[in-house]
Amino acid sequence: MNPDKLDQLIRGSDPADAPNRSDSVDPLLDQFEQQWSVLSRRRVVLRKRLTLCLAAIGLFAILGGSAMWVQMHPRQNDAHFAVVTAADSTTDRAPKNLADAAPRQRRPSPIVVPNEPKAEADMVSPSQSPRPTGKLADSVPPRPKPVPAPAKLARPTARPSQPVIDHAEQLAELAAFVDRAGKVDSNTWRQSCDYLARQDPRSQRTVIMLVPQLADPQQKKKAFDLVCAAAADSQRTVLLHWLSHPSLRAMAFERLAAEATLEQTIELIQRAQNDPERTLLCRQLAASPDSQSVEVLLELAHNARWRAAIGSASRELNPSHIQTLIMRMRDRNAPVRTAAAFVLASVPGEQLDQVLASMILRGRFRQPAYLVLLSRNTPQARAFLAQAASRQDLTPALVSARMHFANIQPTLQQWIADSKGTPHERSDTSQQRFTDALDSYRCARRADTRNDIG
Repeated sequence: MNPDKLDQLIRGSDPADAPNRSDSVDPLLDQFEQQWSVLSRRRVVLRKRLTLCLAAIGLFAILGGSAMWVQMHPRQNDAHFAVVTAADSTTDRAPKNLADAAPRQRRPSPIVVPNEPKAEADMVSPSQSPRPTGKLADSVPPRPKPVPAPAKLARPTARPSQPVIDHAEQLAELAAFVDRAGKVDSNTWRQSCDYLARQDPRSQRTVIMLVPQLADPQQKKKAFDLVCAAAADSQRTVLLHWLSHPSLRAMAFERLAAEATLEQTIELIQRAQNDPERTLLCRQLAASPDSQSVEVLLELAHNARWRAAIGSASRELNPSHIQTLIMRMRDRNAPVRTAAAFVLASVPGEQLDQVLASMILRGRFRQPAYLVLLSRNTPQARAFLAQAASRQDLTPALVSARMHFANIQPTLQQWIADSKGTPHERSDTSQQRFTDALDSYRCARRADTRNDIG
């Protein structure tokens, strides 16, 4: 058989059978080995660097942990703290006169605890008990020395460098300091405010506690204004603290209400204790243009204690709230309609009656307007209702409004009586309901309000 040409070609291309075959090292293999050795050395260097980095991190962690442990240990630094405290305490110097503090820019004296006598330890002396004499005395072993009773720890007395200042002297110094402040917005007044603002917290607390104890009302009012001006951003905190002092409560509450936002006014509602304070807050809510304030007034109307204040504050009701209250008369919820009718019925003057009459004549929200007129029951309202009853185009809405008004009339009349006299009902339940409703800053809307009246 003739050999296959393809087989011959394949056999001829085998390098092992090539005539020029050589056993020498392949140059590509040498190049590969060189590259491998370079990469191997580079990997060894990287491993060494990584090991050094990990060792350094571990060392820093150990040193940092040791430092934190030393700082947090409660017993190792007691001696150092005692030395530092003793060194710092010797440098304190209290001024002798608070009245000269503002011109000289000196610090007021802090409150110091007066000296108290140290309690003497009860000791039992061995000589007080009789001992036998003669030979019997030699045979009796000596009695052990009695252990003294532990003495009571006495309070630390004042240092010689820090004189003891009594309460009357501090009040006198504060009164003189207030007198030296001069008129409001004068140069001496500003200097006194700056001086009080730069004092340490302990001295500032001392002044805040002394202001309610001033006897002169004019000095007390002036000191009140001076501390409030020096407090700046902390004024609200100081005023809230003064609410616990009867002599300053009225001024502090008035200042808080005058400078409060709507949220802060709602917080003050829980702190109001008498009718003047409630009336002050209701006036702030009634005069506020915020739509949320009228919702708070409606909720306050459910509390018998607040009805007299709401009736008095309705004189200052913002005109933008009239439309909102009229729309509340369309609510399916009877308590909401009653509260809105009570607020609108407390608004004095004939202008509101004229607005309601014009709404009815123009055909806009006739039934809610009729409900408000029925609630107000003024001479102008009664005259217009009598005329509307004689007109066929106005009678249907009036009849429907009278039916709805019959549901809220007894409660509304009682609320109006409460606003003019002593509340008739206990406020335990209403106060709890009012507190729960204030959390959401809105009126209680128990029923579905999508189906309106009118």
